[in-house]
Amino acid sequence: MAGSGAIAALLVAAVPDTISRLVYFAAFGSGTVIGMLGVSLTLSVLVRLAADRGARWATILHLGAAAGSVAAGFVLAQQVIAAP
Repeated sequence: MAGSGAIAALLVAAVPDTISRLVYFAAFGSGTVIGMLGVSLTLSVLVRLAADRGARWATILHLGAAAGSVAAGFVLAQQVIAAP
């Protein structure tokens, strides 16, 4: 989701009305906050459930999340490098 603020700024720049710009920014900001809250709550519930089952499950979950993040980073880097 990095860089979505720049896209929002470009879209708002195309809107000539000031009130419409403010409404768009408010909607974008609210959606961003709600989306991040949902992801954070989901992950916190998963970590809590894993921790209740034992430290081993929590460690597996943390390592899996880290490996997934690294894999996503490699995929994104490959797409940027391969872009014409």
